[in-house]
Amino acid sequence: MFQSEIVRWVSKDRWYHAYIVCDLLGDWTVVRRWGGLHNRRGGQKIDHVSCFVEANARMKMIERRRRYSHSGYQQVIKPELVL
Repeated sequence: MFQSEIVRWVSKDRWYHAYIVCDLLGDWTVVRRWGGLHNRRGGQKIDHVSCFVEANARMKMIERRRRYSHSGYQQVIKPELVL
């Protein structure tokens, strides 16, 4: 099973996560999850795609939408681990 790194965005009141998964049967999916920072509302959408290239294109489209949305989303970069 393969899972890409989770890409995260946050705004003043909301969060949004997206990642690619290849399951044990070799099926590719793009998983999107979202919700409120101050409430328990949220949702999830799973898009089935035909291959990794299509999944990667879908992730780029999602990133573009988050970057240029008027909701004030900022991508969260997780800090590198220091050993």
